[in-house]
Amino acid sequence: MNFSWPKSLSVSITRKLLATLLVLSGIITTIATIVQLSFDYYVEVRDLKNELSRIESSFKNSVANSLWELNTQQIHTQLEGIIAPAGLVYAEVTSGAKLYATAGTRPEKFHSSQTYALQYKNSGRFIELGQLTVVATSDHIKSKILRKSFLIFAIQFLQTLLISFFIYLVIQNLVTRHLLTISAYMKSFYLKSFPKPLKLNRRLRDFDSLTLESTSSDELDILVSNINSMRQELENSYAKLNQLNTQLENKVEEKTHQLMMQRQHLEYSSKMSALGEMAGGIAHEINTPLAAISGSVQLLLKQMESDLPIEKSQLLKTLQRNQSTVEKIAQIVKGLRTFSRDGGGDPFDEISVKLLVTDTISLCQEKIKNNQIQLSFSVVPENLKMTCRFVQASQVLLNLVNNSFDAISALPEKWIGIDASETEKVTLISVTDSGLGISDVLKEKIFQPFFSTKELGKGTGLGLSISESIMHQHGGRLFLNDQSEHTCFVMEFPKRQRE
Repeated sequence: MNFSWPKSLSVSITRKLLATLLVLSGIITTIATIVQLSFDYYVEVRDLKNELSRIESSFKNSVANSLWELNTQQIHTQLEGIIAPAGLVYAEVTSGAKLYATAGTRPEKFHSSQTYALQYKNSGRFIELGQLTVVATSDHIKSKILRKSFLIFAIQFLQTLLISFFIYLVIQNLVTRHLLTISAYMKSFYLKSFPKPLKLNRRLRDFDSLTLESTSSDELDILVSNINSMRQELENSYAKLNQLNTQLENKVEEKTHQLMMQRQHLEYSSKMSALGEMAGGIAHEINTPLAAISGSVQLLLKQMESDLPIEKSQLLKTLQRNQSTVEKIAQIVKGLRTFSRDGGGDPFDEISVKLLVTDTISLCQEKIKNNQIQLSFSVVPENLKMTCRFVQASQVLLNLVNNSFDAISALPEKWIGIDASETEKVTLISVTDSGLGISDVLKEKIFQPFFSTKELGKGTGLGLSISESIMHQHGGRLFLNDQSEHTCFVMEFPKRQRE
């Protein structure tokens, strides 16, 4: 169990926290600065408007008196006093179309202007003398706000950097280094070698003065406690798992052995069943040549007892015929002995396909002949060879021939054909009979164990299942040829066997 966490995980968390802090601080600082500057701008504009209002009460009458006296110098001095406050940049006194005096410079763009009517009170009545116009601009306010904003942002930026640096050091000391310790501890986790319980080096803690034990617990303590609990549970679970695994392996081995024994028993039962079915035919196969040998021997004995001369050529011919018959019996016995033994442990050998077919059909040829079934086989090429276990291949072939015999024994047209051929990669042996194929319903079941279409007591239902298993052991396959007009099973052997 190996937890592979990147080394930079905790560092990246710190950086993310720091970046988040900087962004949030920047947003908050910007919002606060904008609010402050907006308020300052509002106050400055309000003060400027107040200055315009103050002119009416402070300068209007004095300017009107100076205009009545036509004291241009006095008017100019008064106008200079009017535009003295910041934001008031221009003032003028006019009478009709005549411009009497000005002060300051008229701006192209201005914030606002105010015009006051100049009246002189004479003998209880007011005389219109002219107008006083004052122009105000907010440029100085904008410049002041801009300079102030730069100063605020600079101070806030330095303040944020300083605070962030200290926060970074605090996080690094209180959180990051412990996360790295936890990461390294988790990386050292192996199920076969559990590390000791995790402990963190916590310096900034509250300790009892007598026991020196921590008197407070935070999230890291809870995390460490949970990790140690998990470690203990994993260690206990792994020990139990090893114990259960050992028990399971023993049970699997025991069950596998039982299955192998049962399989061998089933294969043996299937083989004995096939031998039982062949017994009658084999007995007849052997009895017929034995009767021929017995007859020729009795004839020779009678000739010898009658003292009749026996021609040498006739004697030689009789002995040769008997010799041939004995060899035929020996071949049948040999095939029977070969078929009856277990060939599962035999090595793969290169054998003649023709020999395989000949030895196999010798075990059932008499039965097939007595039931008027035509049997034929062809091997192309005639010297065709393949690599297999001879006994097992013979068992599969004999099972297919017997199945064909049972399937067509009641049909009016009865024949079985065995054909062998090869391609670049495989060797094929097909067994075809005069049956008209197998229905789609039965195709999915014929290779299942204990499934049989024969009458009760005439089959175990294991023949095709075991035959298919044997072909898989050869790295090949046993299949039904759907393209054939008649019932045709094909044994497919690979040219090169697996080790």
